[in-house]
Amino acid sequence: MAWITPKTDWKATDPIVLDPDYIRIRGNILHLRDMARQLYLPFPLADMEDYGPAGFPYIEFFANVDNNVDALLDNTFRPPRSERARAYEVNGRVWSYDDLNRIESALLGLYTALTAQQNARQTLAFTMGGGIFGACI
Repeated sequence: MAWITPKTDWKATDPIVLDPDYIRIRGNILHLRDMARQLYLPFPLADMEDYGPAGFPYIEFFANVDNNVDALLDNTFRPPRSERARAYEVNGRVWSYDDLNRIESALLGLYTALTAQQNARQTLAFTMGGGIFGACI
């Protein structure tokens, strides 16, 4: 999945739309998972299906996104004072604009950190069978 710039300026009046909002958030989580696999040990993420309108109201829809953001941060780099996901309850409140700003800001911060880590990886040139190769160390 390709990285899509997150929306980090959510307002109380902004509606969340499955496409493009959930598609962007889900895609960015999967993109960060792929980036993390290059730098860290593998770790699991909860399923995030291609939900349609019929699947939208389920708790798992909201909880899996939040839990996956926490999994990414816990297994890679969690900035100091970053907020953890909150619990969702049946017939309870779902994402607010504050939740969406927290989620998408965390994704952007992790993208920036992982990109910097990838760019800072040093390479070591070595000779093998007469050819010069480079390997990340």
